[in-house]
Amino acid sequence: MRNPLSAILGFASILTDSELDSSQKRYVDTINRAGSNLLELLNDILDYTRVESGKLRLERIEWNPAMLIHEVM
Repeated sequence: MRNPLSAILGFASILTDSELDSSQKRYVDTINRAGSNLLELLNDILDYTRVESGKLRLERIEWNPAMLIHEVM
């Protein structure tokens, strides 16, 4: 599932760099946001299966709570 999604996000990224009118830019931005959210969901599901199987390795990642809230809004 990640490979087709990566292709969609890649082509959306290419479209972002092309000349688009304002409506088209909004559409591509929507594709990028929705695709990124779906990719995060897929990665979370894969992490959950790793937890269940005892194969998850934790890593420390810095994050900005204000930025997260801004993105959610």
